[in-house]
Amino acid sequence: MHCLILTLAKATHKDNRGGSNETLSTWSPSGVDLEDEDDEEVQKRAKAQGWSSWTEWSTCSRSCDGGVAYQLRRCHAPHGCKGDAVRYKICNMQPCPEQQDFRAHQCSAYDDVPYDGALLKWTPHYDYSEPCALTCRGRPQHLLEDMPDSAGAGESFPISDDEPSVIVQLSNRVQDGTRCRPGSLDMCIQGKCQWLCHGAKFFD
Repeated sequence: MHCLILTLAKATHKDNRGGSNETLSTWSPSGVDLEDEDDEEVQKRAKAQGWSSWTEWSTCSRSCDGGVAYQLRRCHAPHGCKGDAVRYKICNMQPCPEQQDFRAHQCSAYDDVPYDGALLKWTPHYDYSEPCALTCRGRPQHLLEDMPDSAGAGESFPISDDEPSVIVQLSNRVQDGTRCRPGSLDMCIQGKCQWLCHGAKFFD
């Protein structure tokens, strides 16, 4: 198993009251020091090697609780370019005002979509062989009408062997920034679970 190097790069964030510096968690697939990549001389060398400038940062994939944004660049050299064509940063780390799990939110989006002629209530089912697929458990909504109001959104309820339910992969990819598994800070990015680490890269 290996993890992506997580490097810290300084970026300038400007608001209506003026400019201020903030530190962003930023990384690339190969673990390049992105602070060095933003150096003016490094950018000049990259362009000389055939790279375009980096695009603006994309919109963060989440509005709270940790999402992912990315930048892209194109290689114009006929024989390829050294380095990465994409880099990422973690964004919007502030807690969400509502505590519904992000994966549960994606499952529940299918509650109003008929499945085999019936409406089901979808909650997360973790398939650890495919942690970044949206696999959900669906149960007939009429069976849940008597659930207590105190039950949290997206909560996994006990399921007996004789209770009707189905487990379905509703999408082959969860949204970027979805945690790979409960209790983990590792994130799904472009359909792959990325193990983040600070300053080191590990292999089996």
